[in-house]
Amino acid sequence: MRSPFSILIFCFFSVLASFQVSAEPVDQKNPNKNSAERQHDYQEAVSAMKEQVFLLSLYSFVDKKGSLIELEPQGNFVLVNKDKFMMQKCIALKSNSFAGSDNFKGEFLNFQLKRSRKGNIQFSFDLVTEKKGITFKGKLNNDDNTFEGSFKDQNEESEIVVTGNVQPVLAHFVY
Repeated sequence: MRSPFSILIFCFFSVLASFQVSAEPVDQKNPNKNSAERQHDYQEAVSAMKEQVFLLSLYSFVDKKGSLIELEPQGNFVLVNKDKFMMQKCIALKSNSFAGSDNFKGEFLNFQLKRSRKGNIQFSFDLVTEKKGITFKGKLNNDDNTFEGSFKDQNEESEIVVTGNVQPVLAHFVY
């Protein structure tokens, strides 16, 4: 069990990291954007992923019953800075795979990024903490910064399918 002091310190650094990040989560794909704006968002997302300094904002997931659940991206995200990550999830994402703390951090490993035959960007990585490992596999759409993907606890068979967007992080964070 965590001491109140360690929880306070963790909250302080979480807030500090959020102030240093200059990316604002977007709830979902904006239909009002024109093709040039969507292409610009796409190029920024690809560049940020290549630099491994990006924010995955999650705005929906499919539960075990197959129901689509909408999420608040401000409460559900993965923030990546080179070889480290910080993840925050809301109560809606709690399942057997993600039971535990609403916030956790650790190592960002095994990042792969490649273009598919259809022109989409496929990417994958591992998020590793002291207690668990999670693998993410996703596909960035080739016309904007939205993605579809899945999180899978490395010790379980079930996956959580998510959608969201990729955004550049304009300042490195330290936690």
